[in-house]
Amino acid sequence: MAGLLTSTPGALCGFDVFMLHALAGANLRNTNSPALLRFIETHFEQLRDETLQTLSNPGYSSVLDGECLAVPG
Repeated sequence: MAGLLTSTPGALCGFDVFMLHALAGANLRNTNSPALLRFIETHFEQLRDETLQTLSNPGYSSVLDGECLAVPG
């Protein structure tokens, strides 16, 4: 457990932001379901665009980890 805590970024990565957009957009009660994967597949480009907008917003810089901002592509 200690190893996990020291290897985890201290802030959000690009993938985290992407998944937050997906979870918010999917509006599912059970996010541990194939429906979330279908939503991501269907809305991938939109989610990617929303993620890129979020990452480029200076207002979010304090919660983003600059070392892992790669976005799924």
